[in-house]
Amino acid sequence: MTQTPDSRSPQPDASTLFAAIGLVWLLLFGIAVTGYPDLVDNERRVGAYVLDAVQNGSWACQHDFTGAVASKPPLLTWIASTVVMATGKLSRFAIYLPSALGTLGVAFVILSAGRKYFGWVAGFLGALAYLLSPTADIQVVTARYDGLFAFPVALAALAAFRSWQTGRGWIWFWLASAVATMVKGPLGLI
Repeated sequence: MTQTPDSRSPQPDASTLFAAIGLVWLLLFGIAVTGYPDLVDNERRVGAYVLDAVQNGSWACQHDFTGAVASKPPLLTWIASTVVMATGKLSRFAIYLPSALGTLGVAFVILSAGRKYFGWVAGFLGALAYLLSPTADIQVVTARYDGLFAFPVALAALAAFRSWQTGRGWIWFWLASAVATMVKGPLGLI
């Protein structure tokens, strides 16, 4: 005969769960930034966009090293440029941080929604599974728009679900979609 878990057993504090997920993310991001560089994918292009914004003041429309106009909206560039202006140099930390923060944001959304709808164990394991997945690994160790894009899309999906459930305002859905549009264009709304 199997025993059912005691529903009165103490649950961990929400801040403890978020701190644990944040620590796992920090370890993954630390490995990504201190590991062997992979500067053959988007890193050179994103770095050129960031330098164009910081050095030439091209905040609205950046150009890469060939002079071609940026193919994506500027939110990733703006976040990376903020780090460059704060540290005084372009680094892998600066160009990886936007995507890595987006990945952490998605993990926090999974943890929060999972806790609310399915319990703390499901939320924690879901967030942990996402952080340790190959998808999140790629998002943390490369300068791609996908990690940053996934965060406002996850927020928009959760906001749409809540609005649909309650039958009330869609303002949070539209705001999250607007942020997603600033990352990757109209795909954020779709």
